[in-house]
Amino acid sequence: METDRGAVLTIRAASRGLIDFQRANVKDINWWRYVNAILYASLRDESLVTDQLAYQYQLALISNSTLTQDSWKGAQEQAKAMFQDCLNTQRPWAARTSAQRQEEQVGGLVDTYRKTIGDPRDPVFAAKLEQDIRDSQARRRERRNNQETEDSRLTRLLRERDNKVRKTKG
Repeated sequence: METDRGAVLTIRAASRGLIDFQRANVKDINWWRYVNAILYASLRDESLVTDQLAYQYQLALISNSTLTQDSWKGAQEQAKAMFQDCLNTQRPWAARTSAQRQEEQVGGLVDTYRKTIGDPRDPVFAAKLEQDIRDSQARRRERRNNQETEDSRLTRLLRERDNKVRKTKG
């Protein structure tokens, strides 16, 4: 139940006396409007607290200038862990460890790659990738074989300039 954002907000509002379930009329749309307004206001208040936590976290990182490099990094890691604990307490429906967040991020990137580019595990896609690599290598070899000498490059550039001048005059 703590992973459900709506349930957490509803229970918090009820525990603060903002919602009285004894007088609830779940079939009345006006009651639901009231409850939603209370929940959104409660969420905004909690967002303010979370923003204040973020500000205090930033202050904690820069407040002690006498720390050595190693102890400063340790204090930074400890402050970050405490900040994450506060966020997890404040928003239990979004609570995740740093490993879970990283795994979700990598998984999301992999899924986006598969949707956008294609799935490398698909034999057809893998064959297309191999063909693209062979084509790219062939183009690179062709460019290397057809490199201009400095004299031929200068001659070509002069010829292009002369053609351009003739077109603008004529």
